Amino acid sequence: VVKYREINAKLLEDITVNRKNIEEESDKHSASKKVINQLEFDINLVEREGKRLESGLSDLQSLKLNFADELVYNKAPILDTSYEHLQLPKTLPNIHESINHDTTHDLPGSTLV
Repeated sequence: VVKYREINAKLLEDITVNRKNIEEESDKHSASKKVINQLEFDINLVEREGKRLESGLSDLQSLKLNFADELVYNKAPILDTSYEHLQLPKTLPNIHESINHDTTHDLPGSTLV
């Protein structure tokens, strides 16, 4: 009976050590999965941003070509003239000037009761 108790105690110790190792490996695996998921997200984000930047660059290059073509054919670029009919005021109002123009009244005495 003593011999079987010693064998059983040794096997229980081995099982406990193995469980601890399995838990540690499981935690490492979970941490690795989180890192991989974050990396995949970051890669997708960079790819989307790269596509957006490429699109913007091609738009700018297209505008540059259109602007250059207008200079060659028209000698002057065609500018947006949809606001030409609007007129600016001759003088702008002074935003610092008081509307009442009489702001030098003496303040009343203390109003505390």
